[in-house]
Amino acid sequence: MEFPYLSGAGLYRSEISEYRNLKQSPMRTVTEYEIELFCDDYRYGIVDDVRVPYRRGTVLIAKPGSRRCSRFHFSCYYLHLTVTDPELRAALDALPVCLTVTDEDAYIALFRRISALFPEADDRAPLEMTGLLLLLLARLTGEKDLRGERALPQVRQDVIATARTVINERYAEDLSLHTLAEEVHLNPTYFHRVFRAACGMTPLAYLTEVRISHAKFLLRNTDRSVTEIAGQCGFSSYNYFCTVFRKATGLSPSTFRNRANRVYDGER
Repeated sequence: MEFPYLSGAGLYRSEISEYRNLKQSPMRTVTEYEIELFCDDYRYGIVDDVRVPYRRGTVLIAKPGSRRCSRFHFSCYYLHLTVTDPELRAALDALPVCLTVTDEDAYIALFRRISALFPEADDRAPLEMTGLLLLLLARLTGEKDLRGERALPQVRQDVIATARTVINERYAEDLSLHTLAEEVHLNPTYFHRVFRAACGMTPLAYLTEVRISHAKFLLRNTDRSVTEIAGQCGFSSYNYFCTVFRKATGLSPSTFRNRANRVYDGER
């Protein structure tokens, strides 16, 4: 067996990187295996035209030849590997782009130990590092074999795009999970899984985000009553709208409007 060669390892923080002033990294071609364990939530990347969520407890495996970019900002542990052994390459190539791991702490310990060994000149370091890399590969293969709920499902981007378009255009309607699933011809349970895997949130959470965004616009730019805005943004009642709005922003709709108006008057 030819052992993998580690060309890079450590903790990456995009907010202090060369891309700190950008919202997204440039699209690039992957030249070696890139394995990343994410430390935070709410960001995503694009790998071969598929949106991949960056969430705690997920590992991304980007293969040579893939095209990828990332939405900032996020942090992750990373390993860059050159692999020439045919069996190891086959094992890595068989892994999905993104996996949910069963024991995040164990993976963090592995990534940290490999990263600590990477720059060392100690003669024993390469041997231990190789052993840890093989252990990591074995763990990832085990995660893949578990499948079920643990592996993030792959789905065509046009399915997700259709669902998002329906939500963006019909947010004022009474949209349920079942209705959205029917629009893309998927079982509701499966649709819920693939949407969350692709977008980092559930379909109904995305719907709520869109509704709140439109409500903010109307509160800032119109004199319509809060009750009117609630109905026009798809909320079933004034009280429900106020509850959801406060949860999302920390403010009541009226307080949000008053503060927005003060800022506007001050800037004018």
